[in-house]
Amino acid sequence: MIDIITYIFAALLGLGMGSFLNAWVWRTRSGHSIIKGRSMCTSCKTVLRALDNIPVISFLYLKGKAFCCRKKISWQYPLVELAMAVLYVGAAYTYIGDATMTAISFIVLFFFMFVFVYDLRYGEIWDKMTTVPAAILFFVQGQLGILAWQDMALGALIGGGFFLLQLIVSRGKWIGGGDIRMGLLLGIVLGWQRTIFALLISYVGGAIVGVYLLARKKVKKHATIPFGTFLAMGGTVALFWGYAMIEWYMRLLHI
Repeated sequence: MIDIITYIFAALLGLGMGSFLNAWVWRTRSGHSIIKGRSMCTSCKTVLRALDNIPVISFLYLKGKAFCCRKKISWQYPLVELAMAVLYVGAAYTYIGDATMTAISFIVLFFFMFVFVYDLRYGEIWDKMTTVPAAILFFVQGQLGILAWQDMALGALIGGGFFLLQLIVSRGKWIGGGDIRMGLLLGIVLGWQRTIFALLISYVGGAIVGVYLLARKKVKKHATIPFGTFLAMGGTVALFWGYAMIEWYMRLLHI
């Protein structure tokens, strides 16, 4: 019974955080403060009613159209809210009985999702969503003993250094500075072993999607792909299954 209540709480929290994340993404892009002003329609800027701010339910009730101007509401809103609910339930299940790790996972998943959405939509990685949480989580995880200081430092060196090297070699043609900072965040959140796993997952995922888009002629040969999106995905996979996959690989090699 306690577990069910925990999962319901995690789902509701995820829905709420997903709604907040959507608002933050839009306000960041449009130059509005996240702490000032009430929620508004992204099309006509009309202040929203309480009924319009219920995650997922409002979208369904309004049939995907704003009540004020009848403009279509992006599917991003309910999809992100649902995704956050699923991820938070997954974190609660993975770390059941460990409130500290559950809370840390909630925080990390929020920032990963922000990077995922923002880079996918606008082709940019907002620095404050990587450098600030990286600094905070480095201190918090080290103080709580979740990860060793050396593990996080080496992870940051591998994650950030990997992309810094590419930036130098390509003279800025392959990647941008946002990828370096995202690699830094991955290293601190995951430690060096899971960071390598996250990078592997990210590149495999990016390659598969890139080949598919080229085959379907959705993009041109030299088109850029929002790689922060794939880094966020790889980081999420590593957060949940990184240690298990590393152990499986080690057993496979008989190490």
